[in-house]
Amino acid sequence: MEFSKIASYIKKLIKDFFRSLKWKGEIEFMVRYRDVQPASYNLNEYGFKIERASLNVIRNLYRIRRADFFDYKDRLKLKHICLVSKLKDSNKITGYFWVGVNKYRFKDVILKIQLREDEAYLYNAYIFPKYRGKGIFFWVISKVVEYLVPYNYKRAYGIVAMTNPAMIKHAIPKYEKLGYRFFKYLKPIKAKKRNPFLQDLYDLYYLIRYFEKT
Repeated sequence: MEFSKIASYIKKLIKDFFRSLKWKGEIEFMVRYRDVQPASYNLNEYGFKIERASLNVIRNLYRIRRADFFDYKDRLKLKHICLVSKLKDSNKITGYFWVGVNKYRFKDVILKIQLREDEAYLYNAYIFPKYRGKGIFFWVISKVVEYLVPYNYKRAYGIVAMTNPAMIKHAIPKYEKLGYRFFKYLKPIKAKKRNPFLQDLYDLYYLIRYFEKT
């Protein structure tokens, strides 16, 4: 087991216990949605492709990106889908995207979303640093939405934390100005942040429950 990591969590537990006694945290999110249909514009594909990740690929990603994959077993039980973008010539993974169906529970806030049968929630998008700055992120979003078309999904949601100003103030407006209407603004929602002490217990539980040898 990762005893050093567990020990660091225990230290954090003690520290956050005192913070938790006067905790009143809240965070605001921006909810956006897009009707699921093939894109009406052409994007340069940069030699990339999108495909569904196998269980072995997910396990390998877990070893290098545990923050986004720590509860992947629960996600798969809920029939969530992990899609990866790859270089066409070498099959090297350049990024990934999770697609939630049924329901999704936010890790750090007291917020759970319930989805209808024809709705999907897009989350945990990540592009590896080497491939950033080329517009791949929004190309991936477009292709993920297209992936949902034959599965009878009608609407895809994206929820962006207001604490992510780079996405809200710069990236999204930039691409919408270019005509890439990835998501329409829907509404802001607020959620209470989890008590830091209880969140530490939650993280420690998952650290132990989903520990896998590298």
